[in-house]
Amino acid sequence: MQRGAKLPDLPPERDILLLVDVSISMTLTDYTLDGQKRSRMEVLKTLLHDFANRLQGERLGMIVFAETPYLLVPLTRDPTLVKRQLQRLTPTLAGRVSAVGDAITLALKEAGKQPQRKPIFVLFTDADESIGRVDPEAAAALAAESKIPLYTIAIGSTAATMTGDTGGLAYQPVNLALLQTLSERTGAKTYQAGDVRAVEQALADITRQHQNAAEQIPRYEQQPLYHWLLLAGLLPLMLWQVWQRRANA
Repeated sequence: MQRGAKLPDLPPERDILLLVDVSISMTLTDYTLDGQKRSRMEVLKTLLHDFANRLQGERLGMIVFAETPYLLVPLTRDPTLVKRQLQRLTPTLAGRVSAVGDAITLALKEAGKQPQRKPIFVLFTDADESIGRVDPEAAAALAAESKIPLYTIAIGSTAATMTGDTGGLAYQPVNLALLQTLSERTGAKTYQAGDVRAVEQALADITRQHQNAAEQIPRYEQQPLYHWLLLAGLLPLMLWQVWQRRANA
């Protein structure tokens, strides 16, 4: 076969595992969407729904966590399944506090089922501290050993106080320093998402980085060469026939 014209690149294949905090603080209404005050969870569900719609070729999975993490969506190429499960997200679905280290550990367990594929982890949390069996920094170190980047998106404000109605909840600012430590350990990045636009930009930036980093093996049209081989085989016979005709003339 002979190489012909270059074919368009295929959509990049990536595994993206979302780690979503569903602790009670995600009910705080400090975001504005479509001109109305919305809870952190409502905004995140809407934006992740749109994110799932935009993916092409990627497998998407989702772990939810508060006191306990669990796998809500195994890695799949079916965006409909992801969007359907997003509608189930409810704060306190898995407890009232955030076990960030346990969530990362569960994500590593899922990634280990197909070690030949290297996913990226995207953690969404408003945690001011991590309560769980596994220290978050130790879990991030394991992700770094596996060469899995852990992006963190800090939901809510880092301000010491919150303006507006807290719904009776004790407000605590997100622990941005902890999230930065986790991401830096894995060679990734932390995004402070204090408003809807910042969350959208964070998701777009993460997707763009891994589209650029994805290795694309060039593909080319394949042109068969058998006709040249056939001609090479027939040429001696044709020359012999010409010689025979001349000899008999």
